[in-house]
Amino acid sequence: FPSHDTLNIQKSTDGTNWINSISGGFLNEGKGVAWNGTDRWVAVGDGGTALTSIQTSTDGLNWSAAGTGGFASGGRGVAWNGSQWIAVGSNGTALTSIQRSTDGLIWSPITSGGFASGGRGVAWNGSQWIAVGSNGTALTSIQRSTDGSNWSAITSGGFTIVGHIVTGK
Repeated sequence: FPSHDTLNIQKSTDGTNWINSISGGFLNEGKGVAWNGTDRWVAVGDGGTALTSIQTSTDGLNWSAAGTGGFASGGRGVAWNGSQWIAVGSNGTALTSIQRSTDGLIWSPITSGGFASGGRGVAWNGSQWIAVGSNGTALTSIQRSTDGSNWSAITSGGFTIVGHIVTGK
């Protein structure tokens, strides 16, 4: 679970007792983490470089930087939908503010949409992706996608400053 600490990725098997990661971690702080349910963790945060802003692990203890992609100004959120990962962050352009991966290692920018001032959160609801961020207008602060590659702004509502996503069961 990413946190604000010098040893900023920790693992727990019971939610009560936590141990520090053996390798990897973020230069400043972790911002989000997701699990694919079988064999891969992906965490995002302020890694110091684009590649170290997305890190992966198969055991929750040994973390390494993604092979490609990432966010120059830090990752902010990540989610898994059963077939692909979506991560959001700040990278200087709208198309690179949302990135996708099928394996958690190789990341690529989206085809359309995104946030000019960076993405803040992302979630999958079972049929579509929802991402929030800062883009200059309320309508473009929330975007949706059914395929993870093509994103479009909502038609009503939104945030005039910056939106964040919180999910839970």
